[in-house]
Amino acid sequence: MYEDAAHVPSQPESVSADDRTWAAAAHLSAFLGLIIQFPGMNVLGPLVIWLARRDDSAHVDDQGLKALNFQITMAILWIATFPLVFILIGIPLFWAISIVNVIFVLVAGIQAASGKAYTYPFTMDLVKPRDDLR
Repeated sequence: MYEDAAHVPSQPESVSADDRTWAAAAHLSAFLGLIIQFPGMNVLGPLVIWLARRDDSAHVDDQGLKALNFQITMAILWIATFPLVFILIGIPLFWAISIVNVIFVLVAGIQAASGKAYTYPFTMDLVKPRDDLR
């Protein structure tokens, strides 16, 4: 994502405790979608944290953007699976997507809290970092 090594800290020790907390919160805020059962709520938490804290820390910028893109990908998968619920194959697919989401969000939250950069697998990069927009 970042071409320049100066953007993202390479050593977990170089990431402040505050930055690690916000980066973990960006990932774990996706669980807002479990609490408030409304479409898109899993995207709202990472979006708000990323927008609010992206200028304060490269770690939060990187991890918040990755959390946001992953949750957008999950939302697209859930929307695509919904019509399949009516022919019953969508029910296990919906549950599988949900379980994968929970597992990856927990792993990402733990990694970000330890100061490590986590990259989700099979994520569409729909929201690009500001450096890529120039």
